[in-house]
Amino acid sequence: MTLRYSPEVDILYIQLTDSPSVESGDLDEFTIADYAADGTIRGLEIAHASERSDLPHLKLEGVSVSA
Repeated sequence: MTLRYSPEVDILYIQLTDSPSVESGDLDEFTIADYAADGTIRGLEIAHASERSDLPHLKLEGVSVSA
């Protein structure tokens, strides 16, 4: 899983898998889901992320990080 934030455009992208995206669909006015070929969500794009979330206080729980 990868989190990418672009402050220039205020978009947060949460990539859940490495599988290619074959389709996208709006979840709401500012959120787009990318879908893999098997129909699972492979990523989420959140526009106006700084206004819709608490980015400065992002924390990971229950995640082990390997180098």
